[in-house]
Amino acid sequence: MSQQGGYVDLTQIPLPQLLKLNESLTKEVNQLTAYLSTLRAAHNKYVSSKSSLEQLKKQTESTLMVPLTESLYVPGTLKNPDSVLVDIGTGYFVKKPIPEAQNTLERRIRLVRDSAEKLTKTIQDQKETLERVQYMVNAKRQAAAQQQQLQK
Repeated sequence: MSQQGGYVDLTQIPLPQLLKLNESLTKEVNQLTAYLSTLRAAHNKYVSSKSSLEQLKKQTESTLMVPLTESLYVPGTLKNPDSVLVDIGTGYFVKKPIPEAQNTLERRIRLVRDSAEKLTKTIQDQKETLERVQYMVNAKRQAAAQQQQLQK
């Protein structure tokens, strides 16, 4: 197997190894795509949270519905709309003024967006590699079939 400049000559790889590589690349692309979906969901959650903070800034002391679960709410009274609890990870929360909480969410949104962009590029590169491998698998299968035809 010759390798120059980070590229492998697929014509030199035997068909069984190409098939394993094809399977491996397919799994990797599927896993990366699933992770990208997770990143997009996190991005949407942060954007929604930031939007909620914008609405909260406009409110004075008032009654609102507080979610206990996704489908269960109880009435609550907003006493201090100037600060919120921000999840800093692993179940820890920190009380922050709304502007600081917004800055935290903006940083997270940027971080997740940047990670998603990099991951999208990686997925595209892997898909291109997968296409080249699949093309070579098909070419080698056709060559093997033609070889068998000639031997008959």
